[in-house]
Amino acid sequence: MSKRPHCPICQYPIKVCICHALIEHSPPCNLVILQHPSESKHAKNSARLVKLGLPDTEIIVGESTNDFIHLKQQVLVSPQDFHVFYPGEQSLPVEKHANTLRLTPPKTMLFIDATWRKALKMWHLNPWLDLCQQWHFSAPPGGQYQIRKTTVEHGLSTLEAVAYGLELCYDFDGRNLFSLFSAMQAHHMAYRN
Repeated sequence: MSKRPHCPICQYPIKVCICHALIEHSPPCNLVILQHPSESKHAKNSARLVKLGLPDTEIIVGESTNDFIHLKQQVLVSPQDFHVFYPGEQSLPVEKHANTLRLTPPKTMLFIDATWRKALKMWHLNPWLDLCQQWHFSAPPGGQYQIRKTTVEHGLSTLEAVAYGLELCYDFDGRNLFSLFSAMQAHHMAYRN
């Protein structure tokens, strides 16, 4: 039995291709997403949209330190170059420091793409992340991810977190990312109905 034909560019099934909304940009810094393996298989994962809109984004699929060994080695050499966006015990509210960050912006921004429970597990399995400058969002915009639910108040999808982090640190305009996000969700809802 043959699989549904997929678009060679966006990799979505032809019926729900989102290339009409695709405008590629280069991220203003090194952008790395640590993606839990279960998210990589999820058709609605927003990290793949980040990679479409910002093709230089690096997505590393894994869970434990062994999966991220190359990145860990880079962090050990220059931890000051890496800023991780995760609400850990040592994290600072990025909104309060946005002006300073724009003067000396992060060289590499790290995000974790997983459910909250799995993200917490990944955090504990990778203690080397504690060496990075840690940030969290204290006043994020309302989430626009209508086709996936979260029980976490002010929870954002990975795409929303990346767009907001880039906006705060680089005054980056994430409208093109949100166009992809809206197109994917609209197609998914239409296809489901």
